[in-house]
Amino acid sequence: MASLGLGMWACGKQAPKSCLPKAGVSAQDQRLRTQLVYLEPSPSPEKLCIDCTYFVAQTDEGCGACSSVPGPIHPGGTCLLFRSKV
Repeated sequence: MASLGLGMWACGKQAPKSCLPKAGVSAQDQRLRTQLVYLEPSPSPEKLCIDCTYFVAQTDEGCGACSSVPGPIHPGGTCLLFRSKV
């Protein structure tokens, strides 16, 4: 599945270059992202957000959302909470 997440993903849209929040994410949410060691890109091709059970949505910009990590989420990112859908 990992190969699907980086090049093209959901609905045939291109994966975004970055989903690191530039604005609109509170300091508390930023701290939580840091505590959960949210990384983009993922250093492990076996642990991509797009393959995680918590990855829940795609925005028009190509970033996704997570039910556990606040702010925009890159489909090719990862964090300590990663749980494979498979």
